[in-house]
Amino acid sequence: MKFQLAQNSWAGEAPVEIRLPESWHVEYLSGQNDTLPPLTREQLMDRLAAPIGSPSLYQLAQGKREVCLLIDDTSRGTPAQPVAEAVLEILLSAGVPKGGIRFLNACGAHAPMNASDFRQKLGWDIVREYPTYNHNPYEHCRRIGETSAGIPVELNQEFLDCDLRIGIGSLVPHPVNGFGGGGKIVMPGVASIQTIRGTHFDAIKATIDSGINPVRESGNLETSRVFRQQIDEIVSMSGFEFKIDCAVSSRKEIVDLFAGAPASAYYAGCAAAKDLYTVSPSTPYDVVIANANFKGSEATIGASTAALALDPHRGGDLVVVNHVPFGQVVHYGSSAFGKDFGGFMWFGLGKKPKGVRRMILYTPYQEWSSAAFYCDPALITWASTWDEVERLLKDHGPGTRCGVFADATIQTLRQ
Repeated sequence: MKFQLAQNSWAGEAPVEIRLPESWHVEYLSGQNDTLPPLTREQLMDRLAAPIGSPSLYQLAQGKREVCLLIDDTSRGTPAQPVAEAVLEILLSAGVPKGGIRFLNACGAHAPMNASDFRQKLGWDIVREYPTYNHNPYEHCRRIGETSAGIPVELNQEFLDCDLRIGIGSLVPHPVNGFGGGGKIVMPGVASIQTIRGTHFDAIKATIDSGINPVRESGNLETSRVFRQQIDEIVSMSGFEFKIDCAVSSRKEIVDLFAGAPASAYYAGCAAAKDLYTVSPSTPYDVVIANANFKGSEATIGASTAALALDPHRGGDLVVVNHVPFGQVVHYGSSAFGKDFGGFMWFGLGKKPKGVRRMILYTPYQEWSSAAFYCDPALITWASTWDEVERLLKDHGPGTRCGVFADATIQTLRQ
């Protein structure tokens, strides 16, 4: 049997075909997000015209002279271009001067984007007509106070100096925050490294102390409460006015959109989105295929999610499908920057996810440094073609139970 998996996010969007034996019992795990049609331009504009908990964007833009549009980086597959085009149309019609509009990559502690990345995100017309900037977490951040926990709040100067701030992102499961999106585009998106360090350390410590597997809790707002409370508090302090979050398919299509006051729109979106991304395996698997597309450069999330579906007693094989040519994201908090040191969230080379006997990384781009994001590269079996994967899986005979995740980087398992 054959499956077409969406792949090559930001690099041609070419699908990858995989083949599995007819004698296997295979489940293709796809959420409700893949059953919905993409929003039309008219539907997108209708949602922007009827925001949640906020005046319309047109009303907010009245009399404004300096506008900052935050976007997420290419570690997320958010299709920002159609949303940005719609927002620009509204801003210009409301009288905002074209020269007062800029785009800011809210990359947090990720490496900056280059010109090609901005073109991929926003399209040629926008990058030709409007300035695009990268957030720098080490410079040009201004202190605006402290959180109730005593964490200094320092945010991007360009963002703070504008009189209207709008964010464009996506609402997808997240292992630390329950769902990404919402105020994360401000914190960590445009926060200083000191603010990011303070908030992330608390969230990670609370998770570790509780004994919770954060990936298992993706989509669970209760277990992510500490981190989200910090984000909500910082967003409130910042004066951030309007957030747009896209619910997406595994093919990076916008299937729903939640816009309005950052907290109101986010929590309304979370309530609607939980079922969109949840899948329900009918049995524990001997083999799982973890496609990694929407967050192709954070594919470890998909690997860890799919591993949870393996037989808890016998374990099994995990195959990660990841054809991102630019590798895994550079993160100043969690990347290694030498043999024995890294960012404040780097804890050395890790182990394979629990229950994984063999971890097979199917990619044409075999790089030690990218593999180190998953685990110690010595523990990974490489495959550059699907023929090689098939040969590696030949020891699984008829009746093998296999789960194929449409895009494990944005899927959660029903508990």
